[in-house]
Amino acid sequence: APVIFTGNTRIDATHGSTISHLVIHQFGLTSSHALLGDQGGRADHIVVTTESAYADACLIPGGTLIDSTCWAKGSNGEAVNVDNFGGGTPITTHLSGVTAIATGDDGTAVHSDTAYDNTTTLHIVNTILESVATDLFVSASGSNDTATAYVDHSAYVSFGTEEGETGSVNIHNTNNLTTHPHLRDPLGGDFRERPNDPT
Repeated sequence: APVIFTGNTRIDATHGSTISHLVIHQFGLTSSHALLGDQGGRADHIVVTTESAYADACLIPGGTLIDSTCWAKGSNGEAVNVDNFGGGTPITTHLSGVTAIATGDDGTAVHSDTAYDNTTTLHIVNTILESVATDLFVSASGSNDTATAYVDHSAYVSFGTEEGETGSVNIHNTNNLTTHPHLRDPLGGDFRERPNDPT
């Protein structure tokens, strides 16, 4: 696959477009994201790595991500971000066959925060969520906000939400594993499963 090294830009799959079979490595930019997939965009067979603090590897609000790896290495990084602050526009995001890894301090594997009278729906299938801090974070800020996650045949251990918020958060789990995957060398970027891996 072609390899893209970027310091301060991102690769977009938006408005129904598709990107496929890319390796994206972003470095040196705090509070950024390397892959954007929204408004019906689709990305498949993508490997994304971000190095900096507060950086999202894959920002997928309303898009589809398939058979891909999103790795956030920096502190407070998010491997997959599905935040929805879009002014009352409902979004649906699909993750299938994704490895979402956050190895930096206080990192999150999949993060979804809904605010400003919005509705967010997450479909997470056959996906590994692994982080140092929180594997799956879902929150809904206000009384008119709703966040729903359907997690199916996936692996995650820790769940978090924002305390004190008044929105509706619904998590539906089906045939998931609640054990950490046994990966060969996640800190070194080798996310292949060991022979004894439960996933």
